[in-house]
Amino acid sequence: MACGGYAEGGARASPPPPRSPPAHALAPAKGIPVTYMRWRPFLEAVQERGDYPSVAEAERASRVVLALLGAHLVGEERNELAARLPETFALILLNPLQAAEPLSSERFVRAVSAWIEGATERTAAWDTGAVLSVVADASGEELLERLLLQLPPGYDLLFGHPGG
Repeated sequence: MACGGYAEGGARASPPPPRSPPAHALAPAKGIPVTYMRWRPFLEAVQERGDYPSVAEAERASRVVLALLGAHLVGEERNELAARLPETFALILLNPLQAAEPLSSERFVRAVSAWIEGATERTAAWDTGAVLSVVADASGEELLERLLLQLPPGYDLLFGHPGG
């Protein structure tokens, strides 16, 4: 069984569907070039890094991780990141959910495991790393640094950029 997969027949729960943000929320900041990963390459990268047996499993992990990440990001950085992701994932990231308090990186992984049926903290850490390492690639170094400034210590490891 792949590290990213769960017990035979174990299903993964998806987060609630996102509500559409206003159209201007998908627009990048003035002067920021719009370069984003397309749907298929994004999911293929997550599938490869997570060693998922199917694109569907990579998609489920991506939906959960991005929904939780979006609840922790604000402002222009959140919009810039959304502009670099495939549209469906951008909408999930921009879903107007807000975290009541910032989660530590450990609590973030626990939250991912709570949203994915059959997940353990170990498999949730695997899922989180697979998705966020692709997000880091899509964001680029400069934006990633600004994103990490919004998040509690330890997220640099989740993004696969220790010391970022």
